[in-house]
Amino acid sequence: MKREITAIALMLFIALGCGDYKSKKELAEGKRSSTSKTWSTINTWSGDAGHETEMFNVKSSEWRITVDIIDTGRGNESEITVFAYNEQGRIAGEVDVIGKGHKTKTNGISYVHSPPGRYYLKIISLRNSWIVTVEDQR
Repeated sequence: MKREITAIALMLFIALGCGDYKSKKELAEGKRSSTSKTWSTINTWSGDAGHETEMFNVKSSEWRITVDIIDTGRGNESEITVFAYNEQGRIAGEVDVIGKGHKTKTNGISYVHSPPGRYYLKIISLRNSWIVTVEDQR
C-alpha cells in the first residue's frame, strides 16, 4: 500500500509539473511569463562608421544590446563590434556580429548582467550601415 501511494504521488508530481519551466529557446529569446517584466527600449542608434554613444541610464540588472547590420553593397563581409562600458569605463558587455554575403541583413544580441546605472557604447564598424538598440526590463 505504501509503495502504491508513493508511486501515485510520483506520477502526479510528473504529470502536474514542478514549477515554472522555460525551454532553452525561450530563455535565449528573452521571453518572460505574463507576470514578468517586459523589454523596454532605452535608445537606438544608427550609422555607417564607428561611434561612441552618449551616456544612458539602465534601470534593471539584466539588459540587452541588439545589433542589426544593413548591407549597403560596399563589400561581401562586414563586422560590427559593440562594447558596453559603465560610468567608470569598465567593460560591462560586448556584441560581435559578422555579416556575410551581399544584400543580407544580419543581427546579433547580447544579454548584459550588470547593476543598474549609467553606461555608454563604443561601436566599431567596418563597411556597412548598422542599427544598435539597448533595452532593459521594466
